[in-house]
Amino acid sequence: MGIAFVLGLFAFCYLNFKEYQYTTINNKRTISLRDGSEIVLNVKSSIIHNAGYGLINRNVELTGEAFISTRKKRYLPFIIKTATAKVKVTGTLFNIRATENTTEVGVLEGKVDFSSIQKKGRVVAIPNGFYSFCKAGKLPEKPTELTYSGYPDWMNNRFEYQDADLKRILSEIETHFCIRIEVKDPQILNQKYSGIIEGASPEVVLQTLVVQIDHNMSFNGNTFLIY
Repeated sequence: MGIAFVLGLFAFCYLNFKEYQYTTINNKRTISLRDGSEIVLNVKSSIIHNAGYGLINRNVELTGEAFISTRKKRYLPFIIKTATAKVKVTGTLFNIRATENTTEVGVLEGKVDFSSIQKKGRVVAIPNGFYSFCKAGKLPEKPTELTYSGYPDWMNNRFEYQDADLKRILSEIETHFCIRIEVKDPQILNQKYSGIIEGASPEVVLQTLVVQIDHNMSFNGNTFLIY
């Protein structure tokens, strides 16, 4: 009885407390999990699960952004937690972006249940072709339809904006390509831009952007200057 108890306790602790972490810095990374689910991590992102994943749970924790394809297992739902929210699915295809203050989820196949972990209230069902976001201390917003076929942008080297300020756009391009962008005139950051930019390299993306906003660009190593 004593040996069985010790072995059982060891198994419990191992499955629940032994953690595996996957982290990206400058490159995307594809992770295949035990249950057949697949996660593509964007740059500067990390995901954690315990040793019991696929056996007694399918729970993961995310910081950053990931494109996730989950296998359907109704008796063992896939649950992903971020700093502000929780997403529960049985089998679907979705993108999730998690920062310290906001979690955004867009669904491409199936549906997900989206809820806040900081405020009790409604669980929002996000169907195929819709997205929602949840801010810290708030409940998730009503789902909004995804209006373009290139979602998520980072998986397709595509950037689409509608009346977005340059500060946000340049920040996203910096993160996507792991580069540094500087502007000669800070007022540039307040400009608005609407349009689609496609390209697999920062040179192509930024050159397309600066032409459309009537500016110029130079670069030295990993730093780009817009003037």
